[in-house]
Amino acid sequence: MRTYPEYRDTGLPEIGTIPTHWDAGPIKRGYEVVLGKMLKRAPATTLDLEAPYLRAANIQPTGLDLDDLKTMWFSSTELHRLQIEQGDLLVSEGGDVGRAVIAGPVNGELGFQNSVNRVRAYEPNTARFLYYWLRAVKDAGYIDALCNKSTIAHFTAEKVQSALTPYPTGDEQIEIVRYLDRETSRIDTLITKQQRLVELLQERRQALITRAVTKGLDPAVSMKDSGVEWLGEVPAHWHVHPLKRISALTVGIVVEPAKHYVESGVPTLRSLNIRPGFIDQSNLVYISDDSNRLLSKSRLRSGDLVAVRTGQPGTTAVIPAELDGCNCIDLIIIRKPVEGCQKYLCWYLAADVAVRQFSEGSGGAIQQHFNVGTAMNLLVVVPPTDEQVEIADFLDSETTKIDHLIDQTQRMVALSREHRAALISAAVTGKIDVRQAA
Repeated sequence: MRTYPEYRDTGLPEIGTIPTHWDAGPIKRGYEVVLGKMLKRAPATTLDLEAPYLRAANIQPTGLDLDDLKTMWFSSTELHRLQIEQGDLLVSEGGDVGRAVIAGPVNGELGFQNSVNRVRAYEPNTARFLYYWLRAVKDAGYIDALCNKSTIAHFTAEKVQSALTPYPTGDEQIEIVRYLDRETSRIDTLITKQQRLVELLQERRQALITRAVTKGLDPAVSMKDSGVEWLGEVPAHWHVHPLKRISALTVGIVVEPAKHYVESGVPTLRSLNIRPGFIDQSNLVYISDDSNRLLSKSRLRSGDLVAVRTGQPGTTAVIPAELDGCNCIDLIIIRKPVEGCQKYLCWYLAADVAVRQFSEGSGGAIQQHFNVGTAMNLLVVVPPTDEQVEIADFLDSETTKIDHLIDQTQRMVALSREHRAALISAAVTGKIDVRQAA
């Protein structure tokens, strides 16, 4: 894009060079900054009014969230002084410091708490230009540094007032805002479509797994009623068994596991190491050889499966050859089936029909803890071994393709966000001249 004919260095790191005819200075030069009222749960006088108010939590990346408004007491003078109006720039004082939104239409009286700064522009400035500037410096990390985010961060009214901003002419601010409104809207639409594509690919992946492990790969195969209402029909030559008939089950170390930890020794898996279908070997802990012998009940062998009990209950992976002989903490251990394919069983436990069972348990209520009793009685659809291998190989291949598409799309989302941030930064600092494009 075009650039301006001449630039000058402001000497300010957060601003850098700007077009020669622009100015730069503290926000308070061109804007009124007001911090909200401290929370007041009871009226001070009989004349006080109870009214809704904004908190930092109402300032969201997607805009101003008015669905969850609380109320507090204001005097009539306070409510008049702290009234939110359409077009106000609202900046979070705490929480995600510096997050900003422009207020849309406001119905009725609406105040704001002291976790929110209200910013209004003095002529000829526009609050929406400052909104884009704050997005740029927040993305660059300047606001976090200014507020010392390593401790409890606060973007106080004084800090907002003293923060620096470029000052294009009033007409240029309007043109920059018009350009960024249009271009960021296009990028946001693209990001939304990309995110929806990721959701559809994930749904497709899950449906593929569930169909393969409950219906097989042959669309012409004879079917029979499984005898389980929520499972429906399965291939006529398949069986449905509880997991305890297929594999022996036990549980990993549950009593004071930390007392066995050593700096190096036998790798020991925790729930954070278990990902759907694979073991994440970062952040491993270790126990001594003596502890591993003492805790032999939870020692793992290549081909065993481990499932998460709490947090993401039922998430399952197969123990690879390089972790043969390792141990585990508070995981359900499903021993390698004597007959059948452990990879098929891992895929089955990722299917919706299994997820439903270990998330609801025997009583039907949603639970966040997958226990051994639930695991033992979990119903598994069991094809002949050769079909299990075929299904596992098929799912390995097809889900890899889908995962590649998901990765590509998520990378596109990240690149789109980077492009949006770079475009905003370039426009509000005058690195590009958007006047003709606007």
